[in-house]
Amino acid sequence: MVYAYLKSKFYVMGKVMINDSEKRVYPRKRFKKTVECDCIVKQLNKLEVKKFRGLCIDISEGGIGMMTNVGVSKGQVLEIRIPVNTEDVKISAFAEVIWSRPINGKYKAGLRFLR
Repeated sequence: MVYAYLKSKFYVMGKVMINDSEKRVYPRKRFKKTVECDCIVKQLNKLEVKKFRGLCIDISEGGIGMMTNVGVSKGQVLEIRIPVNTEDVKISAFAEVIWSRPINGKYKAGLRFLR
């Protein structure tokens, strides 16, 4: 859904990154853009919105891969805003963290778009 819109608006650079060892439904494309993220966290018995940025690494119809300085946990739902063409136009989508792991002081995560 989000990927299809992005693909219709401009060319997504990169090649398909899919092979037999991956269990992916949709092929991924390289897509290096900074995304804005919001997630709801519980702090001292109250809910707060945590805002942060991440670097989108790849994208597909089903989700995105991203790097961030902020640790995210499997099962968390994020609202992400993906830039289209310019930094002024963004698509907003909700995505669930499917996996996350630390890498060199940062975090790499796989997110699945919620429909």
